[in-house]
Amino acid sequence: MRVYSVLFGLSYLVCSPSAVGAEQALTDGRTSLTVKELKYELLALPAEVRERIVADKAALTRFAASLMQDRRVADSARGVGLAELPAIRAAAERTLRDLLVSRYMSDEVARLSAKAPDFRILAKERFEANRSDFMRSEAVRVAHILIRVDVEDEHVSEAEQRAKAEDVLGKLKAGADFAALAKDLSEDKGSAARGGEIPGWIERDKTVPPFEKAAFALKPGELSRAIRTRYGFHIIKLLEYRKAEPQTFSEVAEQLIAKARTDYQSELRREIAQKFAGTRPVEINDAMFDAVNSK
Repeated sequence: MRVYSVLFGLSYLVCSPSAVGAEQALTDGRTSLTVKELKYELLALPAEVRERIVADKAALTRFAASLMQDRRVADSARGVGLAELPAIRAAAERTLRDLLVSRYMSDEVARLSAKAPDFRILAKERFEANRSDFMRSEAVRVAHILIRVDVEDEHVSEAEQRAKAEDVLGKLKAGADFAALAKDLSEDKGSAARGGEIPGWIERDKTVPPFEKAAFALKPGELSRAIRTRYGFHIIKLLEYRKAEPQTFSEVAEQLIAKARTDYQSELRREIAQKFAGTRPVEINDAMFDAVNSK
């Protein structure tokens, strides 16, 4: 959508009735802003943000209104001399320099990347040379019912919570539905809503030791006893077990290609920056150091 077509009919910003063009102005009653000026201001935004704003009339309206208000604040700041403060001038120059450096480096990397190697080939070479690094870890998928133990709660003892957990375990052994009991009784509300299921795979050394030891000792479908951890008592049900095994290239290709591309671009940036490096070490003597720190 073209910017000037979005501007036509902005909710509370007023345009004259003539045809909208680059010099067409809108106003909030105190400040005027042309379409040309608005488009120029939009250039300061990241491309994805700019595209989102110009595609949404309400967002563009808010942007234009905020811009006009900010211009008045900035004019007031200039009026009291803030624009001439050394700290403000230095910050402005630093910002411009940072933008120039960033854009120059990005453009140079893009230009030189036209001769980039095939990253898929590089990724495959790394995979073949380091196969032992690409193993799918032993892991389990589990559901659990948690009966919390709060050592600071004087009204509920650990013994009472253990008894509650044992009661739940007894119901499960008698044939009660695990998911239903988890939804009703588990005090881990996140997993309770999923029938006790903890999302994703749990690998070795990724959870508290008592929970891990019990979970990896189970067979699919089996229940643990009431396991005490620092969170309370857990009744664990093993849903699925995955043994450790080598990964295929297709499973890791995407991440390896991304890594190869990132490494290549980082090296390009290093080489570009090196062209602008000094020819000798920088040294600050004591007199200079004292001068910098003087009031």
